[in-house]
Amino acid sequence: MVPKIWSNNFYEYGPMSIEKVLFRYDSIDITFVCLNSKCKRYICHCTDAISETSWLVTEVTNLELIDLITNSVHINDLFKRKKDVILAEKESGEMKYTVFHEGNIPNNELPDDNYTISYSDEAYMQLLETQNIVLFPTKSGATGRSTRITKFRRINVADRANNNKARG
Repeated sequence: MVPKIWSNNFYEYGPMSIEKVLFRYDSIDITFVCLNSKCKRYICHCTDAISETSWLVTEVTNLELIDLITNSVHINDLFKRKKDVILAEKESGEMKYTVFHEGNIPNNELPDDNYTISYSDEAYMQLLETQNIVLFPTKSGATGRSTRITKFRRINVADRANNNKARG
C-alpha cells in the first residue's frame, strides 16, 4: 500500500505520510498517525473539522501511541505533557506554524474532554509492540579471547520501563 502524503514539508520534520487513521468522521481524517522520512511517529489531530485547516501535531513514542489507542491516556493529556506541540494552520494554501511549549496549548485548540478514540487494529498494535522489543545479546560458549553471540534475550521496553518504575 502506498502511503498517503499528508504534507510535503511539515515544519522541521520534513515530508509526512499518514501511517494510520485512528478516527475519521464524514470522510475527514480527524486523528491520525504520521511518519516522517526518519520513521518518527507523530500524532495529528484536526482542530477544525469543518474547514480542515488546523491541526495539532506532536512526536509520539510507540508506548504513548499504545496508551492513547487503549485509552490509558487522554489525547489532551498527551498533548499537554509534550515539550513541543505544533499548531499547523493552512492559510491561503500555505502552512503557518505556532509552537506551544510545555503544555501551554489554548483550550480552544484541544479536543473536547469527552473525546475518545475507539480504534482496534490488532496488526497495528502488534507492530507498535514489536517495535518496542529490544534484542540483547547473551554470551554463549566463551573461550579465550573470542566470544560468540549465539542467543538473544527479548525484552519488551514497556515491561522494562514498568519494572524500573516499580524499583524506583
